[in-house]
Parts: sequence; C-alpha cells; structure tokens
Amino acid sequence: MTFTVQPYPFVRSVFDQMMQTAVHKLKDEPETGMTQAIVLLTSTGKEYSAIIEDVLSEEKIAEKALIKEMCKDNDTELRYILIVWKNGCVDIPSYDFRKMLCRMNLENKNAAIFLMNEAGYHTKPLRVTMANFDFLNEEDDSF
Repeated sequence: MTFTVQPYPFVRSVFDQMMQTAVHKLKDEPETGMTQAIVLLTSTGKEYSAIIEDVLSEEKIAEKALIKEMCKDNDTELRYILIVWKNGCVDIPSYDFRKMLCRMNLENKNAAIFLMNEAGYHTKPLRVTMANFDFLNEEDDSF
C-alpha cells in the first residue's frame, strides 16, 4: 500500500488567521443564505480575499476578480483555500472556482482546502476533489 503525504497539512494557526479574515469580511454582509467569503493564502504568504454575494451566480464575478488580482501581482501559487458561509460553516469551493484556480496555476492542484466535518476541521488537497483535469485541454477565457 502506498501512502502519499499531503503537501500542506492542517495548521491551526494558518486556519485561525484565514478564518479571522473571512469573519471580518462577512461581518457587514446581510444574511441572505447565499453569501460566502473566499480566503486564499499563496506560496509567498500573502492572503487574498473576496465576498461571493450570490454563490449560485454563474458569472463568478468575485472569483474572477480575485484571480485577476493575483495574476496582476504575479502571485498565483496557492498553499491554502478557505471558503466560509455567513453562518460560519466551512465548505468546499465550487467546482468552477476550483477549475479556475487550476487554470491559473496547475500547481494549485496541491493546495490544501480547509474542510469541516463532525470531527472538526481538516484539509484535503484540491486534486482529490476533482474527477480529472481534462478541462485543462478546453479553451477558456473566464478570467
């Protein structure tokens, strides 16, 4: 049996800092049931964050703006990804957003997504949340 080591394991101090950023971003947002905060930590140690006001929107305005900002800064390799609902629950990013992150930098398939279950918080590499990476062969002008 082969075991692979996750490149970016759960680190409480990193989670706490990113969660603090998410809570701060969400504090003045109305309770709509559709609002999430995105917090991304890059390999340079910089945090990028945004509010998704309507997670069901197919336009992905906040996500695209965040990716454009990171590309402009030439800071596209992620270490950690955190998505937080207004009510404080931690969730997985949308499939479309995960695809955008991998298109931005294929190394992001190794980024750790913070997740929550009945036992508490943990991380999973983005790559295990994707069935395949065939979408990389498709043309895309999403950002």
